[in-house]
Amino acid sequence: LEERGILEPREIRRNDLRAWIHRRSDAGLDARSIARELSAARSWLRFLERRGAIDDSPARTLRAPRREKR
Repeated sequence: LEERGILEPREIRRNDLRAWIHRRSDAGLDARSIARELSAARSWLRFLERRGAIDDSPARTLRAPRREKR
């Protein structure tokens, strides 16, 4: 997020997270790994929300990329 000029959690927006997901996908990361990272980010943002550090979690409505069927 630093490369986008985001230095504080309050500055994180849904589009920033979407761009992060796309960069991870473009880097060749598997959809399952991206989903795992997104889950961790959601937990962190929920923690910040409960502590009052942010008003609303920007990841609340964000979906992980679809996994390929086996």
